Amino acid sequence: VISGKQPHYLLPLLPSVIAMIYICLHSVSIKAVQNTVLVLVALLVSGQGIASLTYFKHYVLRPVATYIQKNQNHPWAFVRNYHGEVGFLARLKIPLSDKQPEEIDHWFKQNPDGWAIIRYEGEEDVSKYEKIFSQNYRGKMMGVFRSKGQSAGNPQGF
Repeated sequence: VISGKQPHYLLPLLPSVIAMIYICLHSVSIKAVQNTVLVLVALLVSGQGIASLTYFKHYVLRPVATYIQKNQNHPWAFVRNYHGEVGFLARLKIPLSDKQPEEIDHWFKQNPDGWAIIRYEGEEDVSKYEKIFSQNYRGKMMGVFRSKGQSAGNPQGF
């Protein structure tokens, strides 16, 4: 209904919906209600299984987090509204800098050995940076970048 919300946010409402259905159908036999609940649970479990094999793959952040974790000796920035996506997974000891696209060039000048996690749509959005790696994320791309001409250092993880 609201475009900014994810469909799985409605999952906590499921027990209440099931309880309301049960109240509305209290005159129906217990066996019919049990069968209905079993079918609903089977649909929910199979839906979760299908989603984990298809839809949820767009939300995997383990590769980015692993790379950050292995390279915490560099300053890191997250471009485009950081909401803590990788902090826990990467076991960060210091927070990431939250930067907007127009601020990242200045950040790279202030942090010449810094690396940035950038969410982007097309290669032209990040053509002025050196790509270390990228992956699909939520229908767009997410990658680790550094300033072009930056010394290679000793990146680990890939």
